[in-house]
Amino acid sequence: MAVCMFRDRYPQFDAIPAVPVSTPDFTGVMESGYALAIAAVIEQLVPRVSDAGSWLGRRPRQVNVLAGAHLTPGDLEHLKDLIALFDLYPIVLPDLSDFLDGHLTEQDFSAP
Repeated sequence: MAVCMFRDRYPQFDAIPAVPVSTPDFTGVMESGYALAIAAVIEQLVPRVSDAGSWLGRRPRQVNVLAGAHLTPGDLEHLKDLIALFDLYPIVLPDLSDFLDGHLTEQDFSAP
């Protein structure tokens, strides 16, 4: 319902996928809501492979990592670095390592 209302009000964002997830606070715990959200993202945004021999959506040496709710952005960044050391390409879901780690470039920083 909320997604439909948003789509009606802001049609300029129709090309951006929205994944609605029901995570009521009266049932389960934080981890169960997190798991439902990740499952919904996978269900709605990851293409299905129709043929077992198809390479749709696959990359050589790709490793898919489903990150738990307990991992921090720093943990994810380190995990990606470790996987890359094995010459593998990590895909992390959700990947918060570049967004919530307080990363500032030298241009963004100014000492008082």
